[in-house]
Amino acid sequence: MKKKSGFIPALLLTLIQFFGLEISISPEETFQMFSILEIPLFLLIFLLTCNMIQNTKKFDKQQMIPVIFLSVLFSFFVNAGQSIEKTGDFSELSLVPPTLFKTLVSLTGYALFFFMSICFLFQKLNETSFIQNGSSADTKSSFFFHALTKKPFLTSFVSMFLLSLPAMIATFPGIMNGDIYFQIAQGFGLENKKEWVIVSPPKPELYKMTDGERVKINTKLSNYHPVAHTMLLRECLLLGYRLFGSDNAGAFILILLQNLLLDLVLAYCVSKMLKQFSVKPIWGILFLSYFLINPAISGQMTTLSKEGIYIPFLILVILENITIISEKSDHIFKDLILCLIGIIGVIVFRNEGKFLLTASFFITLLFLPGKRSIYTALFSFTLIFALSYELLILPACNVAPGSVREMLSLPVQQTARYVRDAGSTVTETEKKHINAVWDYDLLGEKYNPDISDPVKQTYRQTATISDLKRYAFTWYDMLLKRPDIYILAAMNNYYLYFYPKNTGSLNTNFGFASGEMWLANKNCSEINLDLHFPEELSGIRNFYENARLWIFSLPLLRCFWVSAFYVWALFIYEIYCFTRKNRNAFISGIPMLIQILVFITGPTNGNYGRYIFILKACLPVILIFGISLIHSKSGAENN
Repeated sequence: MKKKSGFIPALLLTLIQFFGLEISISPEETFQMFSILEIPLFLLIFLLTCNMIQNTKKFDKQQMIPVIFLSVLFSFFVNAGQSIEKTGDFSELSLVPPTLFKTLVSLTGYALFFFMSICFLFQKLNETSFIQNGSSADTKSSFFFHALTKKPFLTSFVSMFLLSLPAMIATFPGIMNGDIYFQIAQGFGLENKKEWVIVSPPKPELYKMTDGERVKINTKLSNYHPVAHTMLLRECLLLGYRLFGSDNAGAFILILLQNLLLDLVLAYCVSKMLKQFSVKPIWGILFLSYFLINPAISGQMTTLSKEGIYIPFLILVILENITIISEKSDHIFKDLILCLIGIIGVIVFRNEGKFLLTASFFITLLFLPGKRSIYTALFSFTLIFALSYELLILPACNVAPGSVREMLSLPVQQTARYVRDAGSTVTETEKKHINAVWDYDLLGEKYNPDISDPVKQTYRQTATISDLKRYAFTWYDMLLKRPDIYILAAMNNYYLYFYPKNTGSLNTNFGFASGEMWLANKNCSEINLDLHFPEELSGIRNFYENARLWIFSLPLLRCFWVSAFYVWALFIYEIYCFTRKNRNAFISGIPMLIQILVFITGPTNGNYGRYIFILKACLPVILIFGISLIHSKSGAENN
């Protein structure tokens, strides 16, 4: 440091942070066991602290307030997550003796460390060059750089497809998750057999008004899993069998299709980066590399699931949304058409897509009065198409709607924990109202703090609108009596989205996928389904699986495994946009902020890779384009 007088404050702040990170929440020990990594950790904290002290004048005090708030929030979730992981409650995060001192030190240490880290990151973001100056990109001598600057779309698409092909071959015919064979059965009109798995979707039930009466219609199709994806899966299997006489070929056609879609959209992103947003080619290369190297991305894109088709459409909507917001469109009509295509794809290929987009467009039109007409039109189109699809198109095709239970994941978790922990205080009236919607006697027994699917299976298909209303009032009354139980139920079910634990989002492995294939073949024997991993590719499959695990185990790169890494990266980005007073860049992140709200109303915790994959895939688009807006002259102008 230049001034010796700053050494003592830096050292004191470093010690507070270091002890906060190293203190143990266990009552049996004060600090964690010694590790040689503590030495570089101490030096890192000291350097971050020195940097902050030296550059204090560079930060506006008003801009520091949101950073301080985010740092305190991060500290709370780290400490709360440690306590929940160990005990299932906040008992280790206590502000009463004998844990008071340890709690205060840990909370303060993490808050200071996160604050210093964010300030350093913001400083580097301000200093990093994102925008091309003149023809500087043309000075690169490598063939790839030259090709990327001259033909960004073609170069990106060909590169992505060729480099992702080995992963598709290694996983042939595709990794199978737990939902696919329900969809195969529905697509081919097979019965929903009870013995398939313990946790299964409800049987399709469709009601129509005939001669003024509500009549139940027999149907094999349900939108519980998006029926558009179900039928696409069916057609791919039929095509594979017709062309090659193989169900494996059909599954691979779907894998190929979803990867082609993603490669096209990513190539389009890079083309816009370089041509319309003047981003340096190096950032386009890093952008593409992320999608190639990140095992969570390649793993999900070689998995048969609705997310593989849904994600390209969602990225397309986000990209066109940023283009319209920033007024960088070269053909506004083309961008609007592509945005509408993306909206349709998002709605039909994932059930919560309609909520995500309607909320995003509504908030955007409120924030951007200058573009209110465009976003009113986009909001109206999204709402009208979603309602028409759900209320007109699907019933006309004899497709049953998805079960209402899917929107009740959080309430039923809270009710189940209440029954388990305070069942003796539940009144007969409350029990009656709960039992009309859920099997009351099974709620406490089936309650799993980490996932709501087991208790959701107790949903009674006979529940009426009146039953649901009475349950809602009962749920609220019980909340007022024991809010602590409700808070703990929510935190236990979703804390891994915010707690950066050293275990991350799970990927579907080949062992699990093989079991799902066996179940699919057994329960779809009526159509002679035969999905299997070829023995000839076992060697390359094992190599691919080991390589994926190895990448996740590398220092720094293992953060790409942790769900909370992506959530906090989005929060930091939004705070950065706020401190730079760039409204356009801030709004670009709104769809993923809403997606986080979707996460915390869903059934699973942050360790379920298929859900967090949505944020993993969309976040790089928001970061690259949003930061480029901040660094461009036009991006600094707020409409």
